[in-house]
This record gives sequence, structure tokens and C-alpha cells, in this order.
Amino acid sequence: MAPRVGQVLREARSERGIKLSEVERVTKIREKFLLAMEEERWEALPAPVYARSFLSAYARFLGLDDHERAALVSGDRHLLELAGDLPIYAPADFLVLLNE
Repeated sequence: MAPRVGQVLREARSERGIKLSEVERVTKIREKFLLAMEEERWEALPAPVYARSFLSAYARFLGLDDHERAALVSGDRHLLELAGDLPIYAPADFLVLLNE
């Protein structure tokens, strides 16, 4: 069985020795939302549209490549239902969206 989304994120962060507070500082995604993704509590995100954008930004920060990021989304049926056909944004793109 393929690893779950949250497990992949948590393990990638732990392997790199990165604290959630550092991820928050760089990505501007609140720590409580990062933790929610690691625990796969997608309903804890402020709205479904954020699920895929937050996931993409977090995975990119962790250095996961495009194929790994796509596998995270496609491997989680619940996340796919939340995200639908929304585009995956890069962190810089996401920050622009927040400021609109």
C-alpha cells in the first residue's frame, strides 16, 4: 500500500530536520494548517480550495518533485474530492492570491 499524504509530508519534514515553525515562516501557511495536512484533517483547512494549494506549497518547500507532488494528490481520494480540478500553485503564486 502506498504511504498516506500526511505520512509522506511528516517523514519528508522529519528527515530534513525541519520544524513546523520554520515551514510556517517560509511558506506563510499557519502551523495549525500544516499540522492538519500531516494529520490528514482536510476539513480543518479554512476552505476546500486551500487544500490543494497548501499541499502543493508545503510539498514544494520540502523539495518533493512534480511527480511526488502529483502522486500525493492523486493517491488520496478525499483530497481529490476536495480539490477537484483546481490548479496547483507555487508558493509565490499562492502569496499573490492571498493578497488579492
